[in-house]
Amino acid sequence: MSMKNLIWVALAVVVIAVGIFAFGGKEEAEMAEPVVPAETTVEEEAVEAVEAVEEASEDAIETAEDAVEALKEEAEEMVEEAKKEAEETLKAVEEKAEEMVNDAVETATDVLNQVEGAAADMVNDAAEATEDVASDTAEAVEETTETSETAIDAEADANMVAEAEMTDAELLTVENFDMNKVAELIAESNLNAVQKATLTTAVEAAKNNPDLLKAALEQVKTALDL
Repeated sequence: MSMKNLIWVALAVVVIAVGIFAFGGKEEAEMAEPVVPAETTVEEEAVEAVEAVEEASEDAIETAEDAVEALKEEAEEMVEEAKKEAEETLKAVEEKAEEMVNDAVETATDVLNQVEGAAADMVNDAAEATEDVASDTAEAVEETTETSETAIDAEADANMVAEAEMTDAELLTVENFDMNKVAELIAESNLNAVQKATLTTAVEAAKNNPDLLKAALEQVKTALDL
């Protein structure tokens, strides 16, 4: 119940008490036997009624003040208890929140440590794997280089042998065509200058067309009696 409602209740008590005292005093005055003249009796009754009302009012006011004071004290006690409970609840909430925060920080720290450890392991494993791959690759490249060099040397030797063993007739084929060698062969022949120039020009003009090149090389063979 609010303080305003308590005050209205106290005022209602005062009004009821005043009415009771006034009505009771009136009945007592009517029941009393007059021993004095009527005018004097009315005045005395009026005075007594006023005094009774005043006394009743004072009693009612005092009662109301006592009730209000009691209600005020009770309200203050209730407010104090509510405040105390609120403070205790707030303290409990703060402690719980702090505990939850500490747990969350601890959990996050553990997870971070685990992630860092796993990341470090992964980096180390990747570094080791990279080193192994790099080492294997370097070895493979070195072996491949050696193999390639060997193959190149062998091919060069084979070409030199083939060229050395190749006859003039074999040189004048589309498969073994080499413009420089053909031009050199024509230049070193016993043909006159006009024939040499004609044959060299014909081969030069046909070198990019296999069919024309074959015909030009046949002309060279015929001219050189090959």
